[in-house]
Amino acid sequence: MEQLKNNQFAVAIAAIIFIYIILYMFVVSPIYTDGQRGIEILKRKLSKDKRHLDKYTNPRAIIPSEDLIKFHTKRKDELVAAQKKIYDIFINKSKSLKKSFKEVEERQKQNGSVSLSYFQLVYEKEVSNIVKKYANGNSNLQIGESKEDDFFDGASSKEKQVREILRFDDSRSIVSTTTQAEAQKKFWIIQNILDILEDSKVKSLKQLLVRKNDKANYPGFEEYNVEMTVNVDFKNMPTIVQKILQTEEMLTEILFVNMTRNESYTPDDIKVFVKIGQTEQQAQEEALKKRGISSIPVSVRIGCKILNYIQPQK
Repeated sequence: MEQLKNNQFAVAIAAIIFIYIILYMFVVSPIYTDGQRGIEILKRKLSKDKRHLDKYTNPRAIIPSEDLIKFHTKRKDELVAAQKKIYDIFINKSKSLKKSFKEVEERQKQNGSVSLSYFQLVYEKEVSNIVKKYANGNSNLQIGESKEDDFFDGASSKEKQVREILRFDDSRSIVSTTTQAEAQKKFWIIQNILDILEDSKVKSLKQLLVRKNDKANYPGFEEYNVEMTVNVDFKNMPTIVQKILQTEEMLTEILFVNMTRNESYTPDDIKVFVKIGQTEQQAQEEALKKRGISSIPVSVRIGCKILNYIQPQK
């Protein structure tokens, strides 16, 4: 009996030991292994962090000084200010394309809104004022070619010619707020171009085309391509380019300039003093060199881009 009890005790001890072995193999050992792996990862990370920290705790490490930090902070402020100035240029030079006619603004202040029919009336009146100005010859800039039969055809024929060249949008095509805005912007572009040509002493405008690009090349901008053909004295060529690029009314970019001499031009006779021992032809050539070719009329085709800034400043 005593021996049986001892055997049972031994079996129980053996079972407990077996259970501990199973627990160690399947529970404790994996946890220990994972723990050891985690410890190794932490050791490597701490070692890496220590090396990174040593770069700054080392007496020989290059640490940005307070003066250097102040310099970069000041430089950042300067760049932000310069960026704001550029945005201000974009905004100010695009204002002229965003304004409305004076009568439209006054009506909007009174009623809070403006109907399309009212805008059409004002728009047609403003277009007619410009057309009549050039058709009646009230400007040094001539629109189109002068014709001998203009006198007999009357003012209506000349006005028609001016309209065909300037190509304002037809007031009847203004049927929505979108077409209204586009017609308004195109009107200001044409008016600004005419002002530039007058200031540049251009003799005549033969062709003008303003069209909006469906896809702008510069994000945040609307783009309008302008092509024109003008007659001008050669000496005034630099003035045209300068006036286009430096106008305060629009953001502009020159795309191309093509120039051809007016073949129908015949220079006036040059009266010269013929020196002793000099032929008349030599005297004329000498006088022509002194006079230069600045007064020779040329036909110029100019392409430029008008940029309208529409993206708000961030």
